[in-house]
Amino acid sequence: MSYEKKFGVRLVMVLFVLLTSYTILTMWASAVENDGLAYYDEYDYYEYWYDEDDEPTQVLPASAVFKINTITQTHFGQAEINFNTLAGASRYMPCLTRSDGGAVASQLLATSSPATAIGCKPGTYQMWLQALNSSGNVIATSPTKSVTFVAYTVPQGVQATNTSGYVVTLSWLERDVFYGPINPIPASYKIYERVGNNWTYINTVSGSTHSVTIAKTSSGTYYFAVTQITGGNESAKSAVVSVTIP
Repeated sequence: MSYEKKFGVRLVMVLFVLLTSYTILTMWASAVENDGLAYYDEYDYYEYWYDEDDEPTQVLPASAVFKINTITQTHFGQAEINFNTLAGASRYMPCLTRSDGGAVASQLLATSSPATAIGCKPGTYQMWLQALNSSGNVIATSPTKSVTFVAYTVPQGVQATNTSGYVVTLSWLERDVFYGPINPIPASYKIYERVGNNWTYINTVSGSTHSVTIAKTSSGTYYFAVTQITGGNESAKSAVVSVTIP
């Protein structure tokens, strides 16, 4: 083979190697640049997912990534929303509608999971989240999830504290911090103290009262619970609380 032919073959091989290397490097750089980031197109908001070798395996719409996992009622009219966060989002807005078409309260923005839904009367709701970017624009909406709020049938948030000397203050929640009184409002509350394995009735207060003071005569640990009277019926006892007087 002549020198000119050998040179031509070698040149073609070098060019082939260079082109192949450039293509591989370009694909790798693109994967590194976009790894874990979100991007937009004219139809939806998407996230790239990569396998352990940094190779793109699939492109998923936000609705498959950004979703509510659980909704847990925490106390009167309020719930905790646990969800998958979304790349590119800086805040999240809870959204909800009542099954009976009733009005709902304005909701609070969250910067991470969990978010808090507020002002929810007993009833069934459809809830979803909107993801907002740093400019306040909605970039994705989660699928909806159904949740039913129930009226609590026993006093909630009972606390016992040693306020001074041998005096104990027992208190419980009247209402959700963002919403009005529970429905129905109890006519009264009964206070109980546990001595050993037995419960002793102490006092009855009106439904508009949400704290009482109890005088003791000595140091020790004391246990209390509260019931509510609604429609002439007494509820089960609240969670038992204790307080130690030194």
